[in-house]
Order: sequence, then C-alpha cells, then structure tokens
Amino acid sequence: MIQALPLKYGRLRCSGNGFTCNSHTRAPPDVVKANLELAGNVSTQPRRDWWEAQVRLYGIECSTWTIEGMKTALRKQLKSCELRFTEKMERLEESYNGRYKKENEALQRHASNREPYHLCSHTETNLYNNDHSRLFWELKTLGGVKGLPLLNWRPRKAIHKEAERQSCFSKTAVGEILLVGAKKEDVVRQWNNMSQEAAAPQQELIEKRQQQQIAEQHEFDRLHEETIQTGNTNIAGKWILELDRRWRSQKEFQFMSIASPCDGSLWMSWKREVWHLDWIALDSEQKAFEWTRTDGVDGYDFKEDWHKGKGTITFESPYLLKGKSHLGDFTGRKVGNEISTTNEACVTKYEKAMEDIQAMKDKCEYWISSGTSKKDIMNELYSVDR
Repeated sequence: MIQALPLKYGRLRCSGNGFTCNSHTRAPPDVVKANLELAGNVSTQPRRDWWEAQVRLYGIECSTWTIEGMKTALRKQLKSCELRFTEKMERLEESYNGRYKKENEALQRHASNREPYHLCSHTETNLYNNDHSRLFWELKTLGGVKGLPLLNWRPRKAIHKEAERQSCFSKTAVGEILLVGAKKEDVVRQWNNMSQEAAAPQQELIEKRQQQQIAEQHEFDRLHEETIQTGNTNIAGKWILELDRRWRSQKEFQFMSIASPCDGSLWMSWKREVWHLDWIALDSEQKAFEWTRTDGVDGYDFKEDWHKGKGTITFESPYLLKGKSHLGDFTGRKVGNEISTTNEACVTKYEKAMEDIQAMKDKCEYWISSGTSKKDIMNELYSVDR
C-alpha cells in the first residue's frame, strides 16, 4: 500500500506515529541518562545524530550542536527537572499526527480513484509549495495532473524550474492555476480542457451580442425608413453611426445628434464630446473639416495640439452620410427628426471644455517651466480626480 511521505517540521519528521529525527525516535529518560553516564570506549556511545535527535525531540534549547554541547544541554535539563516531553511538543506532535492521517487517507483515495486531474485546496497548495519533493513524488507515484491555485509569480516560477529538473511538465492555465504533471500530454490535455471551458461562456456572450446587434440593425432600419417618409430634408436630428473598427469582430453603433446648421458651421453632439466642424473646403460632394475635441484634457501632448483633428464628411442625402476621422471610417443614417441639441447648448459645452483645456495647458506650462519631467506631469494629470 502506498503511504504518504512524512510531514516535515524543521529537522523533525512525522508519519502518523509521533516525531522522528535522523530516523531516531524519542528515547525514554532513563536511557538518555544511562548513555550520559557511559564513559571509556567511544564505540559503546551513541552517534552524534542520536544525541541531536533527543535534544530536538524533547524540545530542549541548545546553543552548541556538538556532541558535548548537546550532552550538556541534556544534563542541564535532567538537573533542573525531570527529562520530559514539553506540552508544546506534545500538542505539536498530536497536530502533525492528525494531519498525516488525513493526508494519507486522501492519498489512498486518490490512488484508488486515479483521477486524471485534481484541483488542490489552499492547504494542499501551501503544502506542495513548501515541499516540492512531496509534490513530484506523488505525481511520479500516482500520475495525473495537479492544479495549484492562488500562487503568485515567484512560487510558480520556482515550481516551473523544479518541474524541469524533475523531468516533469508544468503550465499555467486559465485563472492563474498552475498545472503540474509527470507527463506532458496529461498537462496539455488538461490545459486544453480548461481553455475550452473558459471559452464557452465567452462564445455565448459573443453570440448573444450578435443577436442583439441584428435586432438593433432591424430597429435602425425601421426608424430610418420612417424618417425618410416624413419628407423632412433638414439634416438636423438624430443619427446612428456605424463605425468601421477593423480590430473588432463586431459592428459598433453610436448615436449622434446634429444641431441645425448656422453661419456655415455644424455642431454635433456625440457621446461625451461636442464637435464643432469648421469647413476648410467646400464642393458639391465632400466637405473637409477641422474638428475640436472637447471630451477631456488628461492626455495633454506637449508636441501637438492633440484635441484638434481633421477629417471629411459627405452628406449623400439628408438621410445618409459617410466620413473619416480619428475614429476611422464611419457611415451614418438619420433615424429621427427630433433635435435634442441646439447650437446654444453645444456652444456652452464647447466653451466650458475649452476653458478646462486652456487651464490644463497653463498648468502644464507652469510645470515645464519649473523643471518638472514629462513623466511626473503625466502622473500628476492622471491622478487628478475628475
């Protein structure tokens, strides 16, 4: 029958029947006393490891770990009081006997069930982390794969190195669980299983989002057709933009409101931003514009005026547009005539944002003039509560 490896407590070992040290058990006090009284032939005296075992097993303080030093510590204990097992050592031994019994029973169950994968408890993980030899002995003896959770990078790295030295294999799986096994194919198989299980909920979310997008697409089509049927040719109103984000696998829709154009300018309210489009080129099809971004000031770039940008926009009809900007290509369809934003509201928000931008510029210029590094300035900017 397979037996669990002894538990370690410093130089002491426990296999369920009390502590041993250097393979020696605790000798009765009269035996220790008789050996201390032996003289003459050295061959009749116990070896050094026996004396060390008695000192440690009785829990005696010893300042010098020579034979004479350990004998002195034992004589001192016998002289001051009877040589006996301390209460602390008794409680410790009882605790380790119980722990060994539980671990040995768990090992017997594991050996009989031969589970291909075992996710370790927090207690087991700590045990294997503190005693790598136990971990790899069990893996080589019983086979299978153990999963060690809740380890940070340093102990994981140490186990990776020990696995390589022991000709075993280890790999970190989803959830930062360290998989360790005696055979590479077992670990890889378990890693693949866990990856597939983790991917299933994500795939479900993707499919749900795709269904939602199809429903949104149908609703936008309906609103767009209703808007066209009103015959209102004013571009002011509610629009839906479809963004061409090539790094995303799904479409992205965003609402945008256009205020009534006036004085050759166009105001758009989009998410947290207000765009003030100043036309810099006019022709029959396409209008190039310079826009001013107003959504924030915490990424101030010292080399260029980062909140300025250029792009193009083309109104193909009062109900369709296409354009390019820092967000990439986009198309838009009008889905409502209601005007939820006005030039006055846009101007107010725009002026307030520009005041914040100018204040931040002044602050940055002050920091620069006082010799503050760009790194410290950026740290300061991102630490500001907004």
